Amino acid sequence: MKKAVRQIQIHDILLEKGRIPIKELAQILNVTSETIRSDIASLENQSLVIKEHGWVRLNQANNEKPLSFRINENSQLKRKIAIRAFEEIKDGQVIFLDAGSTILAGVDALATKKDITVVTHSLLTASRCVDLNIHTVLTGGDLNKGSKRTTGYFSNYLIDHYHFDMAFTGSLGIKDVHGFTTVSSEGIDIIRHVINQSNQFYVVADSSKFESESTYIYCRFKEVDCFVTDSINDVQKEKIKDVKRIITL
Repeated sequence: MKKAVRQIQIHDILLEKGRIPIKELAQILNVTSETIRSDIASLENQSLVIKEHGWVRLNQANNEKPLSFRINENSQLKRKIAIRAFEEIKDGQVIFLDAGSTILAGVDALATKKDITVVTHSLLTASRCVDLNIHTVLTGGDLNKGSKRTTGYFSNYLIDHYHFDMAFTGSLGIKDVHGFTTVSSEGIDIIRHVINQSNQFYVVADSSKFESESTYIYCRFKEVDCFVTDSINDVQKEKIKDVKRIITL
């Protein structure tokens, strides 16, 4: 089992149990004590877990799953959804890309577009766009270690001085809520600025988000011009009926 996948499993186990003996965790994952302790040390460095006297527990102060984890979840499906969303982009447009894993998964598809400008607060997305010879603007501000994104006054200030033809963002979950969500209040702040500066606002997320929960609603369904996903049933369509347009794979 790859280390990245195993660490995701450790995180998911701790989400369910909260706290577990390290020896039991090694048995569940069928790995050696040395391997599990190496994984835990890596998770500690990311401030995701806390080790204590033969046990490991989730760090409740950090409730955002790192981007490195989210990139490996449903990666192929995320890529297909993002590529479909980016088909809507026209040559010469100015677009905003958020720092989510779904957007990042499809960035390579932008190489087929001509004379576009990408504005983003994602360090990883900006780096990849530069590699693709795309004119790229990275917003300033405070850099978040886990999500590799910038936030704060300077980031919002730059966004407020752009006009976006299209903006693309993701969602962490829409279960039991009436809008699209993010994990932190700082995430709401920057997306609200983006919405105000955009002609067309797209949300790109796979259908598993209908069964996932998150804390903060950054926009209501009626504010979204288009939702791009894989496939949804009638109940799910009814839930997001206020979205102006829905694209499914």
